[in-house]
Amino acid sequence: MRINYLWTFIAKLFHKILPLGSILAIRKPKLYKEMKCIMKCNKKENWNHLFECQAYEVAWQKILEITTKESIIICLKQKQIRSQGEDFIKKVLQNILGITAKSEKFQKFQQLALEVKVETCLTIRLQKDFKISFTEAQTLMANMLIRFILAFKELIWKPRCEQVILWEKREGISRTDKITSESKAKNNPNQLSEFKVKDNSN
Repeated sequence: MRINYLWTFIAKLFHKILPLGSILAIRKPKLYKEMKCIMKCNKKENWNHLFECQAYEVAWQKILEITTKESIIICLKQKQIRSQGEDFIKKVLQNILGITAKSEKFQKFQQLALEVKVETCLTIRLQKDFKISFTEAQTLMANMLIRFILAFKELIWKPRCEQVILWEKREGISRTDKITSESKAKNNPNQLSEFKVKDNSN
């Protein structure tokens, strides 16, 4: 079940349909048109905002560290790569991921990774530096990408969603509001009102 959820999350990343504020405002304008970044920076929450919001700076650095650390572990499990030494492995990975979250290397990797993509030149670099086949380099890069996505989901997306739920409660947005289409609500105002009364009584 957990694996299926991960692939669903990855698919939403790939199609850029994670429910950010800008997406929610299109789907449910009456409920979310006034929604700003829930990290209280008072800016509209769109795709680029995930990279720019200062509230996420520490989390992005942690994501980089986790991705690098876990990628090293993966490399050390492969005999041909392990023989080249951990220091060399770390240097190769830092060449691809960068050393800090503000580095140009990480920002390039980060933006494509959140679309479930990587530059082919990075895979070729893994192949040449580690002296492995292109297929092996692709597998390694795919594993690095998954580690990055898992860290992003845990350190940025999950806390962000928890804050959205709190915001929805403050705004009086119920589960019924979210699953009822606006056209249906317009056609059946009495039915929607009835549901709201039920929610408020819980």
